[in-house]
Amino acid sequence: MDAPAPEPLIDRAVQVTATGAEFHATAIALQGRAALLLGPSGAGKSALALELVALGAGLIGDDRVLIRDSADGPLAAPTPMTLAAIEARGIGLIAAPLCPPAPLALVIDLTRADADRLPPRRDALIYRRTVPLIRPPRTPTLAAAVMLLLTHGFAAL
Repeated sequence: MDAPAPEPLIDRAVQVTATGAEFHATAIALQGRAALLLGPSGAGKSALALELVALGAGLIGDDRVLIRDSADGPLAAPTPMTLAAIEARGIGLIAAPLCPPAPLALVIDLTRADADRLPPRRDALIYRRTVPLIRPPRTPTLAAAVMLLLTHGFAAL
């Protein structure tokens, strides 16, 4: 089966400036590799990030994230207005120190889930580079799967 064409990530930016593309998203980093969590309000971006931070990831930004172009590829960074906090619905804002910007290694689209048990490999395209893209169902193992993807990547087929 042929891989789907890369999905242009820049189309989902809420603002594009000289400093980068700003997204309504949340980003975390683990071992110097960032994951961008995309989806509308209520999709579970902050909830998933909260789980990932509790498992040892660092918070880059909750609700708004800047993706900048760099010589090494797209870089996930906090916006100038980013708070060192993460939202826990029904609880409030919880203090969470921000970690440094990190190269974007994974995009997680919480807008729609792939129905296939083993979905096709997908990529997002930003600044002429591709980054692996997943559309996971919300399962109890999602945070663990993201942690393993950031540390070990996909299995070779």
